[in-house]
Amino acid sequence: THNYVSRKAIINGARNVQMMGKSVLLDGVTVRGDLGPIRIGRYCRIGEGAILKPSEEEGLQGKPTSTTPLMIGNHTRMGEKCVVEAAAIGSSVWVGDNVKLGKRCVIKDCCKIDTNTVVPPNTVIPPFSWVSGDPSKFVKELPESVAIIMPNDAMADYASFVRAQRHVR
Repeated sequence: THNYVSRKAIINGARNVQMMGKSVLLDGVTVRGDLGPIRIGRYCRIGEGAILKPSEEEGLQGKPTSTTPLMIGNHTRMGEKCVVEAAAIGSSVWVGDNVKLGKRCVIKDCCKIDTNTVVPPNTVIPPFSWVSGDPSKFVKELPESVAIIMPNDAMADYASFVRAQRHVR
């Protein structure tokens, strides 16, 4: 599968974490599979210090009663220090640094989430959307060419990462 996971990344509940292949988890990434299932697609890159965890549903006494799995599509790139509690992030999504994706939000395919954006819980961002701000607001619609450009960029980024790792050894 050729996934690259930093030795400084923390994966709790590894049995609930599925990486589909050719994805990269950089230093300081925390994946909370102990809270529920997490699936990361192909050619994804998760930036340093990012936290991925499924959304927990709180019961009457404030204790978690269930979790919503976190699904990340193919060719998705996430910046540094992101906190993700989304239900789903589609394919070909670019997420900037310091982004907070609220509980159970859904980011559809081919979207751009600007740096320092906060997406509130239960928000659905439509395909080909560019959003920014706190709380997130629609900036503009992205061109359809993003569906071709993002996968190509993600595969090139992965190939570049692999070449760089060969020189490190």
